[in-house]
Amino acid sequence: MKTIKLTKKITGFTLVELMIVIAIIGILALVAIPQYQNYMARTYIAAGLAEVYSAKTQYEILINKDNNPEDFTHDNLGLKASTSRCDIHVNPPNNFGVQPQAISCVLKGFSKINGVRIDLGRTAAGQWNCKIDSDISEKLKPESCS
Repeated sequence: MKTIKLTKKITGFTLVELMIVIAIIGILALVAIPQYQNYMARTYIAAGLAEVYSAKTQYEILINKDNNPEDFTHDNLGLKASTSRCDIHVNPPNNFGVQPQAISCVLKGFSKINGVRIDLGRTAAGQWNCKIDSDISEKLKPESCS
């Protein structure tokens, strides 16, 4: 009887197959990286807004108390002058309680939005509004800010 030897052929990926996989990964990265940067920028903007948003109540209390310009400080509003995300500025209102830049945050910590300014302003009617630098893309702004 004759015996048949079966030899196992060594197989693997060809160079062409590997190059196709690398090209696909490159195309996915080309789309994903800018989207991730936009996501990070929106996150930093929302976090900066959250840091100053909480001081609105205390600002109102100071206006209703005696509206003394010297009372409008970081400490009295429960804010730090600088955090990891923004440098915070506090401006006292005029005699009518108006201040378009009552509480401001100048963002830092992420290159795409460094130096962008978020302003919480107060009108004479006691309404608060949020404004972000006009040079920032609309898709990065929170819905509550213009």
